[in-house]
Amino acid sequence: MNCDTYFCGVCAGISRRFLRHGYRRTAGRPEAACLIFIATVLLLPVIPHYKYNGCPAFRHWQHQYQNRHICRFGKHYPYTLPTTGRNTADSLGLCLLDILRHMRIDPDSITAALASSVVPHMGQMVKLACARFLNTRLLFAPEDVPIPLENRYARPHEVGADRLVGAYAARMLFPEAAAIISVDFGTATTFDCVEGNAYLGGLICPGVLSSVSALAAGTAKLPNISLEVESDTPAPGRSTATSLNHGFVFGFASMAEGLTTRLAKNMRHPVCIVGTGGFAKSLAKVTDCFDAVRPDLLLEGLRLLHQQNR
Repeated sequence: MNCDTYFCGVCAGISRRFLRHGYRRTAGRPEAACLIFIATVLLLPVIPHYKYNGCPAFRHWQHQYQNRHICRFGKHYPYTLPTTGRNTADSLGLCLLDILRHMRIDPDSITAALASSVVPHMGQMVKLACARFLNTRLLFAPEDVPIPLENRYARPHEVGADRLVGAYAARMLFPEAAAIISVDFGTATTFDCVEGNAYLGGLICPGVLSSVSALAAGTAKLPNISLEVESDTPAPGRSTATSLNHGFVFGFASMAEGLTTRLAKNMRHPVCIVGTGGFAKSLAKVTDCFDAVRPDLLLEGLRLLHQQNR
């Protein structure tokens, strides 16, 4: 059966006072109304299940990445929820209500919802969920909320909304940097370049998960891999698991090092390199090419866009 899998980040932000002073509760409930930010981006077109049922490596990755839905509340509360091609607006809305109930947040206190989506039908389902369960209109960036970057793509409409939101977040979070390269380890590994207030474009390379999936498609009996290494330098693997781990971790680290160095030569100012995405923290342990690692750059971008446009 073919279906799509999505990475859906939910970030509920709160008032400036909360962001300054931290999260507080009064009588078991938050002190003030909350805002919710939702980022929806395509993760992986899932290959028919019967092809990989016998591959332990793919099952391990499937467990780690395929059916997950990352939720973050405020600055301190991450959630991971299952997401499949069978989701409906009602199932997504009930997930949102469960999060709010767990945080002891009144759904009526939600005052805004903001999304970045490259999956139109998924975005529509989340929009219906917000309208029905939160009584809130879901706004999309950049369609409803403009992203204040000069887009220098040859065809500006071709740039994924998630790339623009991430580039904007990097620009806002590192205002002292004259030039920025944001490296996002998602479905694809993307390199996005910003100079001044202009989005210059970037590169799109294979992603970690898509690479593992492609390898699993043509190779049988692969062992589980953790993408964790104990050394900061690669060593000849004496087992298949070690060979795979070192190959992926140090291979993607070298790709990040090499491409950021080459891209920086095309930029007029010193470059700040920001890593983001779930794999960025693991890579930061074995490479010093990142000046900063912000795993939730996309969600931070949505929060900053809301603050600017309200």
